[in-house]
Amino acid sequence: MGDRKYIHLVFLVLVLLASWVSIKSIDLVWSMFARPDKLWPELLGIGLGLLVVGFYWLKQETFDWVGAIIHELKRVTWPTKTETSSATVVVVITVIIAAILMGMFDWFWALVTDYILLT
Repeated sequence: MGDRKYIHLVFLVLVLLASWVSIKSIDLVWSMFARPDKLWPELLGIGLGLLVVGFYWLKQETFDWVGAIIHELKRVTWPTKTETSSATVVVVITVIIAAILMGMFDWFWALVTDYILLT
């Protein structure tokens, strides 16, 4: 029973995401022709999101597939806070070094380009 609440949460997030995408898409198309009211694109988008995700929610194989994903995510060994912090420091230092190197290359090639174009 513990995984079912996560499965329903996944489908709720999918409803919100599908509704948002539908609202934006319908609003974009709606604004090309006429825009009498803001309510209709939102109602159509929410209805379309509920309809699409509801269709997949009722299919047992989709429900089982999402459950299998949640089960696999529970088996993952997630990094500790210390490992995440040290990896973040490594990434930040690497990005700084890369930025310095790219800046040096840019400076060098700007000098070469100016020399070629000005002589």
